[in-house]
Amino acid sequence: MDKNNESIDQQKSTDQLQEISRLAELYARHRTAGPFFIWSVIVVGMFVGIRLGIYLVRPYVQDHSEAIIGLVLGVTVLLFAVTLFFSINRLGGRLLQRWGHKLFDQDGQVRERSLPSLIPKWVFVLAVTSFGICLAGSVILGRMGYLPEKYMQPISAIYAVPFLIVLGLWRRTPVTSPVMWLWPVLYSVHAILVATGAPLFRSIDGGTHMFIATFGYGALIGLLAYVHSRLTMRKLKKLADLNSIKGQVQ
Repeated sequence: MDKNNESIDQQKSTDQLQEISRLAELYARHRTAGPFFIWSVIVVGMFVGIRLGIYLVRPYVQDHSEAIIGLVLGVTVLLFAVTLFFSINRLGGRLLQRWGHKLFDQDGQVRERSLPSLIPKWVFVLAVTSFGICLAGSVILGRMGYLPEKYMQPISAIYAVPFLIVLGLWRRTPVTSPVMWLWPVLYSVHAILVATGAPLFRSIDGGTHMFIATFGYGALIGLLAYVHSRLTMRKLKKLADLNSIKGQVQ
């Protein structure tokens, strides 16, 4: 009887150690969404600020086409400059990484185990190339008036959703949090709601729909990854403490 109880206890301890290992890896993967979350929040803040600025300035410049052109060019240059700054590792890239990791400073350093890709490299290269061609083509056709602006987001879902799925299967991108799988789902649902003319989506212009589906949902997913990381860490500490107490008793 004692041997049976001892065997059961050993099995429980083994299961707990495996669960601790699984939670630790899950937590490490959630941490990778930190810089991505910060970047998405920055872009969302810029978008809201620029929209608000244009709304406030428009009454004063609507009769001056030169001023409107200058305003649009200025905003474009600003967006490009900020994007370029954070895209260069020696400049804003490292700063973005530092800000993202500060979200988890209280937990110390964690080394994430590299995950094997679930697809061959040629599939990833083909997906990236196809995405770039489709994106450039849709922008050009949209500017030429062949694609209606209000349906740009549903049209983009045709190539963006498969691309996001390929990114998740590639598993060698900087962000490997499993929460990122929500992105193609949200992108698809948004496209369906726009295409079917859902009441809440009719008054929103096509550019805003594109922004919400990309950076808006990106910020939301980053936030969900952070929240889930906190819940995972809480459960991880609870299991570790329980396992430590058992070890002291034995």
